[in-house]
Amino acid sequence: MEQKELKSMNYNGSSMHPTLKPGDRLDTVSYDRQKIRRGDVVVFISPADGSKVVHRVVSVDSKGIKTRGDNCNRIDPWVLSPDQILGRVTSVHRRNRRRRILGGLWGRVFVRAVRALSTLDLGASFLLRPVYDRLARSG
Repeated sequence: MEQKELKSMNYNGSSMHPTLKPGDRLDTVSYDRQKIRRGDVVVFISPADGSKVVHRVVSVDSKGIKTRGDNCNRIDPWVLSPDQILGRVTSVHRRNRRRRILGGLWGRVFVRAVRALSTLDLGASFLLRPVYDRLARSG
């Protein structure tokens, strides 16, 4: 099996939070002839403004590839072709630690778990806010 070239880039932005944070160093590999899978985190050039974007693949079909940031509520407005994908993110370096980025099925499971926890957090904050405010006023 042929060794793929590993490339590195810095991440900026909030669309992939909490999976990625500004300042993270990302390792990417090209897809070559491998299949692009739902759940993969990919780097591509934005059709909107030409900037590099890092988002997760949410669907792959005959029409193309659709993406969304883990921290975004909506799917990106464009449909990508495989040749627009620069590479797949394989790992992230943050504070001298390296963590693997899950793709495919495990990437989808991960993002669903993150979204569920975020929803629970918002719900708990909403319910507990009046209690917190009352305690804060009482000293």
